[in-house]
Amino acid sequence: MWPSESPWIILIISLVGVIISIQVWMTRQHWGALAVAIVCLFLAAGGVIYDQVVVTPREMIGKEILAMTSAFQKRDLDKTLSYISDSAWDVKLLAAEGYNQVELHNDMRVSDIQVEMLAQGQRARAQFRVNTTATYKQGGAGRLATMWESKWQQETDGWKMIEIVALDPLNSQQLPFLESYRERVRRLYPRGE
Repeated sequence: MWPSESPWIILIISLVGVIISIQVWMTRQHWGALAVAIVCLFLAAGGVIYDQVVVTPREMIGKEILAMTSAFQKRDLDKTLSYISDSAWDVKLLAAEGYNQVELHNDMRVSDIQVEMLAQGQRARAQFRVNTTATYKQGGAGRLATMWESKWQQETDGWKMIEIVALDPLNSQQLPFLESYRERVRRLYPRGE
């Protein structure tokens, strides 16, 4: 875990330092204790600023997930596909197939983003949930609660998705529907054609 992923540790330590230093100053009137309190306050402020400035790989992937799902919801297929690696041709085909099958409404909510770094920080696995109302091209509409597991890799132009799997939102087990779509698009559009 990077120090910038949570400024709370720095803030708590600084707050304890401020409280102890003020107590020492109030009982002994020692100016050094007051100086320590001021240093602790600057440390706390520095921790908050550092947290805002530094973006960790986990945070970058979380932002990419939010941007990609937003682009999909806004029906911007080119932007959606830009978050997927060119090496993951079948994932791009799945996104296009999803684009053709379902339209997400404006009530979309992406939550529970969890990112695990792999391969010395060059790859990552992320799980996230998407809840929304959807209209299906075959007809009908309804509330949709989904859970996804995606794999990402660091490329020259940023983090790109290389794999996606649909999970059951209740028990996190893999759902078979996405794999049947994947096989279908692989047959229809073989790689390299």
